[in-house]
Amino acid sequence: MNWKENKNLILLTFVAVTSLLALLANDPFLWFENNYASSEPLLGKIQTDDIAQISVKGSAADKKFVRAGGGWIISLTGNSQTYKADDKKINELLVNLVAIKKYQLVASDEAVYSEYGLTDADFAIELADSAGTVLNTIQVGKPGAGYSSTLVRLKSEKDIYATKGNLRNDWSHNLDHYRDRKLLQLSSTNIESVQINGQNPFRILKDKDKWVISVTGNSFEADSARVQALFSDLVALEGTRFESENTGGKSAGTIEIMLKGNIVKKVEFTGPFKDDEYTALSSDNTASLVIPKYKYEGLFKNPDELKKQPGAN
Repeated sequence: MNWKENKNLILLTFVAVTSLLALLANDPFLWFENNYASSEPLLGKIQTDDIAQISVKGSAADKKFVRAGGGWIISLTGNSQTYKADDKKINELLVNLVAIKKYQLVASDEAVYSEYGLTDADFAIELADSAGTVLNTIQVGKPGAGYSSTLVRLKSEKDIYATKGNLRNDWSHNLDHYRDRKLLQLSSTNIESVQINGQNPFRILKDKDKWVISVTGNSFEADSARVQALFSDLVALEGTRFESENTGGKSAGTIEIMLKGNIVKKVEFTGPFKDDEYTALSSDNTASLVIPKYKYEGLFKNPDELKKQPGAN
């Protein structure tokens, strides 16, 4: 075989190997997924319901999550100030945490702990029950070699495993990332009336089986679907972030919601600030939240927009 033939053979071999590696990297046969699913859980028999406290240690801002009243509260370690957490977000993170598998054994040597970021002083997630008894602690190391993986070990064990997900990224954000950004805690089915005090003040109230708009002594029947859409926007109202720069400013209106049982909820708006942002402070959330212009305008409608049109059902 001459040099030219050898060269072509080497080139073909290289292309074949590269193509095979690329194919395997995409895991078309789900070998990785199937092997991962059948691997032993890192936390053994510990389930999400067993966990009532989650302490994140070794990050820029150590924090603690605690179950409270069916949801979660969050605080910075060493700080008594607590905040309501985003329950959906925390529960999803916890489910993912319990689902971690001992997929691939990487090492069992304490000598490499420092290299992999897995010493007891490094990033860790401590899990405890409602009495504060520690169930186990996951030492979270550096990213693994692929598949968005992370090197982990249990503090009580020496073995280091590669597992799915970027756990440090999931749990190392600042406090505000995990806080509840909803302005109101309510159900639209409990709304009896809504008073909107903006440029065009009006009130929406229930009259038997229909909704009525009241404007400066005048009243007219509202389009039920449009009213329900407005209520849905109120229930789902979330800030994009917690206020850090938008201070002062003039009042941009209020919304008062009367619920069954004579319970009143209120949201106060201020602005506009730069980028046409507004801030909102509610009776259900102790911190001001930033609201984009389109959400603000969607709430402070012209009452005629909610009016039932002739011929409408």
